[in-house]
Amino acid sequence: MPEQNKQLSLEERTTISFPHTIIPREVGALLDYVSKELKCDVRYQEEVNHSIQASRENSPQVHSQEVVKIEGQMIITHLELILLSFNLIRNITDRGSRYSGLKFFMIPGYDLDEINPSELNLMDYVRQSIDAYFNGNKLG
Repeated sequence: MPEQNKQLSLEERTTISFPHTIIPREVGALLDYVSKELKCDVRYQEEVNHSIQASRENSPQVHSQEVVKIEGQMIITHLELILLSFNLIRNITDRGSRYSGLKFFMIPGYDLDEINPSELNLMDYVRQSIDAYFNGNKLG
């Protein structure tokens, strides 16, 4: 494990902030990139809210939808089974939902040194892959 990561808190180690917010369609492209780079399975779900705005004088009804939650799992089975659950950090803006980061789920009350080192390593690789995605670089 890189020396710098030993100094990070559990919150810092399990949260990946994006350099800018992205829309749900971009989340799919990001997760596709991570899956290819790390050769891991990624499964994720989107929770979508639909709304219908009543028609006003001479205006039609307005139908809209918004992705309000994205969560999933990253699974690697190369040498051992590693499963990391995650959710995307949602920012509500005047432009709708945008996502500013990825947060791995950890058992509440655990300390950083109680987390499986293989899981921490995978988090580090995911962080590197996400950084490479936003910087337009290819890993390896």
